[in-house]
Amino acid sequence: YQRRVHGLKLPNATQDHIKSQLLVTVAQSRPDVRTKRCDVVVGVAAVIYNTMRGGWDELLPFLFQCASDSSNQGLRAQTYYTFGLLYQDCPSVLHPHITSVVKLFSSALGDAAEVRITALKAFTCILQHSERQQLPTLVPLCPLILGVVEGCIAAKNAGEIEDLLKALVEMADSNAAFFETNLSHVLCVD
Repeated sequence: YQRRVHGLKLPNATQDHIKSQLLVTVAQSRPDVRTKRCDVVVGVAAVIYNTMRGGWDELLPFLFQCASDSSNQGLRAQTYYTFGLLYQDCPSVLHPHITSVVKLFSSALGDAAEVRITALKAFTCILQHSERQQLPTLVPLCPLILGVVEGCIAAKNAGEIEDLLKALVEMADSNAAFFETNLSHVLCVD
């Protein structure tokens, strides 16, 4: 594909270099700017996948690697944030990888607090934008999600509790069936 930028045609090699450098900057960026860089990556991905009908072969392997292999807790958290935005802006890119995404999120929901909370919030987007037939694949995450909320309640972290309860409400609003098999557990949260 050729993309015109201000009247210029960018050669494929230049486009590939720009995409590659975007990923490098996310991995190497300071925590205070990483979120904005992730936003840019998702914005570019949305243009590539939704408008130009192109591809970005390095994007998903990069995200899967950062989520599973990074020793950097902040980078892992931002990777889950990015997964959530991708599901929101271009869900069809991730639909074929739902099983792998669920495995990653299963690990994230048992990770450090920052990663758990970010993953739970990102999962809200995944649940809202997943296809109906993917629900059975997603349901095993429900007890883990509820465990994250219970952990925040036990830690008496008021700000996090409020955010996570809002996320649960969004999940229930978009797909109440997600909680069906765990309804008794939901009702027992003190």
